[in-house]
Amino acid sequence: MRRLSAAPECRSIRCLPTWTLARPAKSLTGTTSRWMRCEGCATTPQSTNDRKFCLDANISYRVADALKIIQLPFMHVTAAIPPPPGTLRGRQPAGDDDLSKWCGLTGYVLVTIDTDFRTRWVRSGLLKAHGVEVIVFATDLIGPIEQHAEVTRHYPWWQDALGRSPYGHRVWVQHRNRLKPELMVGRQARRRSRPSLTSGPVRPALTASTSAPV
Repeated sequence: MRRLSAAPECRSIRCLPTWTLARPAKSLTGTTSRWMRCEGCATTPQSTNDRKFCLDANISYRVADALKIIQLPFMHVTAAIPPPPGTLRGRQPAGDDDLSKWCGLTGYVLVTIDTDFRTRWVRSGLLKAHGVEVIVFATDLIGPIEQHAEVTRHYPWWQDALGRSPYGHRVWVQHRNRLKPELMVGRQARRRSRPSLTSGPVRPALTASTSAPV
């Protein structure tokens, strides 16, 4: 029986205090992945060469705090752009223009529930001007527990889909009933197609003669 390696207790929202770091998960292609799974909530990357994510103010700061504990590359907008003194924790008076500019300059993917980021700011050209990449949830997520569950459930698929191309202006829509995000605005690099098993010159098949000897 394989022993679990020692690891700090996961204090994430509604997370079991058990980590299966000694049991590698399978990647989306079926091969051994660089992800390790926490029994209670999500997957944890072993490398930091993937996308980084910034949660908008309409997602609880406690979700970002919980994801940091399990070493996922998330931060809250209030940590990215500190609000004025006296502002309630989790509130961010900075406008969408300032947030889009910060994400575009730092290479963070903005994760939000605000529908303006897939309607109004797409039409106005704001997101394109700052070159920001955005993931917008198609439906509202109520409370930190539901938000935490949805973000961690989709996170590996975000890394897989967004990681195919360098960071750039794109708008993705995340539907609740789908694991992969849907690309709404922008271009995505295509993966090279594997060579077909039937490629190359086709040799004529040998056929046995059916004529009887004379």
